[in-house]
Amino acid sequence: MASVPSSPDPIIQRLRAAIIDGRTANIRYRQNEFQKLHTALTENADALANAIAKDTQATSSEIEVELFLTMNSVRHFYDSLDFEKELKEEYSITDGKDNPHWRVGVGLVVIRPTTHTRLYSVLTPICAAIAAGNCILLEVIYGSI
Repeated sequence: MASVPSSPDPIIQRLRAAIIDGRTANIRYRQNEFQKLHTALTENADALANAIAKDTQATSSEIEVELFLTMNSVRHFYDSLDFEKELKEEYSITDGKDNPHWRVGVGLVVIRPTTHTRLYSVLTPICAAIAAGNCILLEVIYGSI
């Protein structure tokens, strides 16, 4: 008797559903994700700095630089979203215009961060993926720090 395949992981099911319904393509959704990320980073900056110090034995100036570059990355990708332009491009079809420059995300992006500057190496590609309208799967291997 053939074995019955186990049901897919609930997380993978949620990612599939998000890809299928295209929720990450919506610019307001992406802007909200950046705002939530910025708020979480700002509210937890001290805890993040302490965790980085504990895990890496980096100097306080190195930690400050990593936090600054990470926040700068969030701001850069948020600023790259142009609501008016995207809305105009999205509805250009209603005016009978083609949009050969329309870009959409690839769907799912898997991120495997480096061990050096872990926070920055995780959040910068996440920001790029959010800005492009992708769903994200972060693969973290414990013990590789």
